[in-house]
Amino acid sequence: MKNKGKVFVIYSASGSWTDNYCLGQLELSGSDLLKIEAWRKCRAPVFSGTGRVISSGHASFAKSLDGKDSR
Repeated sequence: MKNKGKVFVIYSASGSWTDNYCLGQLELSGSDLLKIEAWRKCRAPVFSGTGRVISSGHASFAKSLDGKDSR
């Protein structure tokens, strides 16, 4: 995913069928996509469950017709 000139990878963490399902994030901090050191991993899940919500559920990202990010 590319947003505001930055490149991200959002990935599934844990089994999607479990209460611990969450989404992690990598951000490209270098210039070579193929080098592991070019990526920075977020320390905590970017989407996860809470005391009131079991898990983050399915994730998808889309641009609206006017080109703005959906939230």
